[in-house]
Amino acid sequence: MFIKNNHDVLFDTIIVGAGLSGLRTAMELINVHGVDRNRILIIEAQDYIGGRVRQADDFVPNGLIELGAEILHGEQTLLTQFAKEQGEEIKPIYCWAHGDGGPMEEPVDGAYGLYYMADSQRVLRFDTTDGDFQHLNKVLRELPLLHPDDIAAETSLLDFLAERHVTPEMLRLGRAGYANTSCANLDTLSLKQVVSFSRQWDTEGEGDGDFKYARTFKCLLDFFKQHLADRVLLSCPAQTVTRLPNQTVRVDARDGRVFHAKTIVVTSSIHVLQRPELLTFQPPLPAVYAQSIQHAVMQRAMKIFVRFSAPFWPVGLQGMIMAPPAEEASEVTSLFVPEVWFNALPCDAHAACYAHADPAQRGHPSPRCEHCSYYVTGFATSDFAGNLDDAFERDADVCDVLVKRLDRVVALFDESHWLSPQQHAAQLGQAPGGLHAGM
Repeated sequence: MFIKNNHDVLFDTIIVGAGLSGLRTAMELINVHGVDRNRILIIEAQDYIGGRVRQADDFVPNGLIELGAEILHGEQTLLTQFAKEQGEEIKPIYCWAHGDGGPMEEPVDGAYGLYYMADSQRVLRFDTTDGDFQHLNKVLRELPLLHPDDIAAETSLLDFLAERHVTPEMLRLGRAGYANTSCANLDTLSLKQVVSFSRQWDTEGEGDGDFKYARTFKCLLDFFKQHLADRVLLSCPAQTVTRLPNQTVRVDARDGRVFHAKTIVVTSSIHVLQRPELLTFQPPLPAVYAQSIQHAVMQRAMKIFVRFSAPFWPVGLQGMIMAPPAEEASEVTSLFVPEVWFNALPCDAHAACYAHADPAQRGHPSPRCEHCSYYVTGFATSDFAGNLDDAFERDADVCDVLVKRLDRVVALFDESHWLSPQQHAAQLGQAPGGLHAGM
């Protein structure tokens, strides 16, 4: 490491946290504000760079999986701008979650989404003519047309949807497909804030569409590591930040190391800032900041990965929203994974199976190939994630909840759930009799 003992070094800036916020801050200071890179120190509590952006290379044999951030929302964001500047390939994906602006009306390069209704035991396609489903979509798409000044502060998104006569079953789909994306519940989402965000998204040119980095978010981490790795001190959690009488800042690390700087930028998560036993400021932060921190809410989020020996889902199915049953209808309603993403990583010999120019000609390899990888990602936030996390100590039990639900859903699939009849006919008899997960 470039530095071991810095009691006598005065940095221009110390950045607490080597997640994307901290790394981006360092690059801005260097490239935009002209700060000498050697006068910047980034201290990170974990033993790796990236924070909540991280990949695993040991779950599937022929690819990386995203443990954290995965989807690029919008075509004109800083993340997509990075791809253009660095020549990184991004792939458009079908937007299935209502919270991301879905469902899209047309497939994206043969990819599409499905919607499972636990109450009525139905699976709807993205282009279904079901009136209740279409009404939910229509009402949600009205949000940017409203004005936040016309909305009472206490009105929730649930109030708005119920007022527009969205059916109870579709309210549960809204919870799974909109609120889950927002890491909240329909009754805790402020309609005023939802409308403000929706209008901002529409007017500030984020652009439609969802994307993924072809090389995963690792391409972004590799870029930051190339430029900043020698400025990052890992396994060094900050414990106390002190403003000294000479207006410099002293940072005491938990292991006893001490650092000094002219300024400090703290990019720690809200959970760290809310716990004085983890990070303390001396003198205390101004009351307005301290109160804002304590009132901020950051809900739990969970990604669940289950590997399968063979694909059981339609070719092209990219994601599915699963609406939970009514609470009075099931004692296990609280243990539910509302969103899943389907992933096929073919070996080199079978890459062509998924790359045909005509989506109708694509198909899973037959017979089954042991060198191809297939896995499902479950995504749960807020109460969905909290209930699962609180109920089980073993990851296997959480995976079991997802597998059992998928088993019920797959039993409902018929020809209409494939993008084309040819694909349905080609896959008949290939799927396993039940879902057998590998973890």
